[in-house]
Amino acid sequence: MKKIASIVSGFTVCVAMIFVLAGCGEKQQPVNLDILSQELLDKATFQEELVLLDREVATHLYPMAEDTKGRVLAGSGATAEEIALFETKEESEAKNMLEAAQKRVESQKAAFENYAPKEMEKLNKAIVFQKGNYVVVCITDDVDNAQKILNKYFA
Repeated sequence: MKKIASIVSGFTVCVAMIFVLAGCGEKQQPVNLDILSQELLDKATFQEELVLLDREVATHLYPMAEDTKGRVLAGSGATAEEIALFETKEESEAKNMLEAAQKRVESQKAAFENYAPKEMEKLNKAIVFQKGNYVVVCITDDVDNAQKILNKYFA
């Protein structure tokens, strides 16, 4: 009876360890950039109407590899508001995209500092992060709401 209890106990520990280790290697679930960008547009507040930029213009703002999926939405330029979402093939490419995103925000700060100083608050609170193969930029007054939406996709 003691041997059976010992075997069952050992088995339980092994099963528990399998679940723990499986959780450690958990990968980011695929994110549909179209759906995410639309949810941000629908549920977060933007002063301007943001429109999808074509790939050529988007690549000028955010240099990206040919195999990188990207969605960049921007307004007229009167505000700094912007949504930029990228999915790369490799995590190392995502790190490069993150650097490009950070440079873009810094460039916008320099541009808006004298042109529209009120936009600096948005730029100083810009959401910019990398999660696995994804890079996100969201510049809005509605940072809390935008962050809640992004947390659903990148928890």
